[in-house]
Amino acid sequence: MGYLRKSNLKDFKYVVENMRVMDKIEALYQTGLSPEDALSYTFLGSKTNMTIADDDGQPIGLCGVQKDGCIWCVATDELFDNKKYRIQLIRQGKPCWLITTSSSSGNLFCSNAFFLVYS
Repeated sequence: MGYLRKSNLKDFKYVVENMRVMDKIEALYQTGLSPEDALSYTFLGSKTNMTIADDDGQPIGLCGVQKDGCIWCVATDELFDNKKYRIQLIRQGKPCWLITTSSSSGNLFCSNAFFLVYS
């Protein structure tokens, strides 16, 4: 079953090179930067970075919490190839995100609460 682990640069490089088209477009529209640069700034500016890994330990996404409490997530297409990976991400990620955001800002942004409850 998929799992979360602390991210490393090898995971980051793999996900950047294999990021979903939807995530690339979103990064470009939100920041005006290339998807690679936008993810680099997000990754470096976060206090928590986690890798979403498949059954074999291969990275299939990255997620984290920025210093201001904003939760973020990007993925490769593999995350959506198997429903159990999405379910496991929510089960393992939610406690991590709630603890991290609660300690930094005392609340969740509305969009993040929507993601945690309905994804």
